[in-house]
Amino acid sequence: MVIDQAAVLELIDQLRAAVPPEVSQARRITEEATRITERAQEEGDAVIARAQEQAARRAIPHSFVFIRTNALIATREEKRLAASIGANGLPLTKVRLNERTAFSAMFEAKVALDELDPEWINGLEEARVNAAAFTAEVVAMLRNAERKAA
Repeated sequence: MVIDQAAVLELIDQLRAAVPPEVSQARRITEEATRITERAQEEGDAVIARAQEQAARRAIPHSFVFIRTNALIATREEKRLAASIGANGLPLTKVRLNERTAFSAMFEAKVALDELDPEWINGLEEARVNAAAFTAEVVAMLRNAERKAA
């Protein structure tokens, strides 16, 4: 099969002429949008890198917390983990977030503990006391870190 190069080039020129200017304009807009997106990504990466540098220069308060624990009995596994955390010099909250029906209901209903109906939820008051104790410990930890940083 023999292809006439001049005929093929003529067809290409005809196709270019037949393409509406909107298609060429859309192509240019798409290319410009891609360049803008790439530049924004690079600038965003730079901002994130600077923020991480700044964050690395200051201590961020943190602690391990046991959740969904038995309110009455610490299991052997829980005791073993607590000992391991302590032995490694890592912080562990004193207050555990216990397994409570109210906590499950709170997440299921997507509401705060105070919005749950005590007529329908067992152990709501115990969950509130547990949450308040945990919150107090976390606030104290943050305030202590703030004082150390000042």
